[in-house]
Amino acid sequence: MRELYVDAFHRFGNRLAQASRTGDPAEDLVQLGMAYRRAALAEPHLYLIMFTKAVAGFEPDHETAAHVLGPMVDVGRLAGLPDPETAAMTVWGLVHGLVSLELNGNLTDAGHVERVLRAALAGFSVSVAAPRTASPYA
Repeated sequence: MRELYVDAFHRFGNRLAQASRTGDPAEDLVQLGMAYRRAALAEPHLYLIMFTKAVAGFEPDHETAAHVLGPMVDVGRLAGLPDPETAAMTVWGLVHGLVSLELNGNLTDAGHVERVLRAALAGFSVSVAAPRTASPYA
């Protein structure tokens, strides 16, 4: 089982590595999110093994799973974000949530899912790149 798990992440990582790199961190983040979605839709059985407890008694290797966050952290570093790891985890949660809803049949309009995902990633990129001001709620 472990070999299948590691192979699944390797294949997933290869798909993420094929995402277009434009030099614009905001667009690169969108491209990574879309590559994540394409990888999940192409091999949903592997996605299930990678991100759920589908196999009773199997404990996932968190080091292998961290492989998914690497490219997202890199984009955050290139963008000069003060905390690229937190940004990557946020993006992963956003992308993973929408993709999981799509794979589970909760979201059935593929075109709509793609538009929502692109808009959410673009919005996130804008929000983390915006200059910080004092919160009126502080």
